Amino acid sequence: MTSADNVNQGWNTLYDYDNGNIYVHLKNNDLLRLNFSLAGFENNDVNTLNLKNNQQIETLPSPPDKSTLFLLQGKLYALTTLESKTERDLCGDGIISIVEFSGNKWSTITGLNYDNIKDASFYRFPTIFTNPSYNNTIYFYGGLCEQSNSISNRLLSFEMDTNKFSTILTSTKPQAFYGAGNLLAPTPQSQLVIGGQSSSGWLNMYQLATWDFSAGWSFEQVKSNSNDTMVNSRKFPLVLPLFQPIANESSIQDNFKLDQVLLIGGESGGQQAATPAFAKLALDSNQWYWNSSIETNQIDYSDISGAATIFNTLVVVNSSSTNNKRDNQYHINLFDTNTFQPVKSLKENVQALQSTKSSPKSSSSSSDSSSFQKKVVLGTVFPVVFISIAIGIAAFFMIKRRRRKEEESQYNDIDYKFGYLQQQSIL
Repeated sequence: MTSADNVNQGWNTLYDYDNGNIYVHLKNNDLLRLNFSLAGFENNDVNTLNLKNNQQIETLPSPPDKSTLFLLQGKLYALTTLESKTERDLCGDGIISIVEFSGNKWSTITGLNYDNIKDASFYRFPTIFTNPSYNNTIYFYGGLCEQSNSISNRLLSFEMDTNKFSTILTSTKPQAFYGAGNLLAPTPQSQLVIGGQSSSGWLNMYQLATWDFSAGWSFEQVKSNSNDTMVNSRKFPLVLPLFQPIANESSIQDNFKLDQVLLIGGESGGQQAATPAFAKLALDSNQWYWNSSIETNQIDYSDISGAATIFNTLVVVNSSSTNNKRDNQYHINLFDTNTFQPVKSLKENVQALQSTKSSPKSSSSSSDSSSFQKKVVLGTVFPVVFISIAIGIAAFFMIKRRRRKEEESQYNDIDYKFGYLQQQSIL
């Protein structure tokens, strides 16, 4: 186990919905794996999937330091750094390297092709976008150059089959940022970005960005509830999905949809703990809103080293030595995500959910998805013959955008509105 504390500020939890694996990357760089099934415990092996309060979980080999993990085609990878004297290392912290977790060990992917990019620098805490439907392409945005303390606005793509990096140019760019949390939401076709720090301040928690592989960037304003505590801006938040079991696991792309996102922790200015420590983001198709009126007295946030959510159950990995932490093992604690009271087992809590559920909420995913997609700002990759059409449409949106510019001025700390994308060699 890693002895140093907080060596992994960018703690994260990754979900492989197709294969039923959850990877929990702890604050001290340790790594755990949990098993689950989107169908819950219907016709599944209870002994394999059930978790019990205070159960021991063994660790997996830790990734290299300063890594950011991501999943592609059901495989676990880490974006990390490789020492190099190449002139493409503009930052000075090394160049981009990718390692794969296979056979219970981490192995470097060789033969990476940097020919199409001028800046191959490693920037720490980037935002990595993957999509189950695009099982060969990864996007990397932003990150921090620790050598100069500068923040990058670089957007790269990486093709896994050719090992080739490309610079992605856009008609407009967001401010450079690092340390954001992201996850597949509200559907498996898009990535939701929450939190992060830019060179001029913090990313707005009440205007959130989504990245869609086919439509580019869009944004969603989040309603502020006057009765709730303000959800303050932060970097390094842990963002976890809250979702319902679905009967047909083969229809994930069509029927899976998140109900809410659970926000845990993060840092504000001066490495202070951001407040509130817990909040829920409701992903209603008509209006997103934060709920920060959550009673979590049973959970000590300062002692959380990592966490995951499985349906209505929060799985907490504590860092305290009083939690009987041993070499290569952690004990977990289970809580209900509605009451945040302790529960005895995952199975009991999920079955209570399934017994009271009259119909799966995922059945409305089609209409919800349609409503959400109407808010997407033009960002599709266009063939050249459609550029003139795109310009006309863009002009329409620009006129419409001007009319509501004054109304939305409070949300313009960061501009997420992207135009069409294109790949370009800049050498």
